[in-house]
Amino acid sequence: MKTPLIPTPAPVLPVHRRITSLTALTVAVLIPGIPAFADNLYWGGAAASPWTTPENWFTDATGETASSAAPTISDNLFFNTTANTANGQVSIASNVAAASLTFNSPGTMRLSQTTNSNRVLTLGASGITLNSGAGAVQLGESSGSLSVQTTASQTWTNNSTAGLTVRSPSVSNTATCNVTLTLNASSTGAIK
Repeated sequence: MKTPLIPTPAPVLPVHRRITSLTALTVAVLIPGIPAFADNLYWGGAAASPWTTPENWFTDATGETASSAAPTISDNLFFNTTANTANGQVSIASNVAAASLTFNSPGTMRLSQTTNSNRVLTLGASGITLNSGAGAVQLGESSGSLSVQTTASQTWTNNSTAGLTVRSPSVSNTATCNVTLTLNASSTGAIK
């Protein structure tokens, strides 16, 4: 005589885990503008193109797939795509944010506010990196105001022979944190 098979019930998550999972899913799906995870975005815009135009950003280093949205505080930004290594300027006409800025391009890069406007560039915990071979980087212009604001402790690193210049009326933070400026032992580039 065979024993009848009794189906085993599926495991049930404890109530608090079901609520937490459902809440996270609801927030990620129903509230636009709150990213579910960080993206790596690569700049591929022409000179003086706006930061806030999604088509200037790509989701791959080769610049083949345009982003569907402008960067947010959770995104890691890379300058430039491998197809766009010329000198460039990113026009900042409103307050912008990113988790990190990484410069790889041998061309000079300028992140600058539009003339005589006051703008804020907010950086998350991952800071700024100039990799070996990167060209000079300038944040801000002599006219107007591009303030750099940090949301957490971070490191700014220059591994390039070119300089990182911050022309900002203020570098401030919204939390109690430190900014550490680091130069690679073989670097001749500066952070001004």
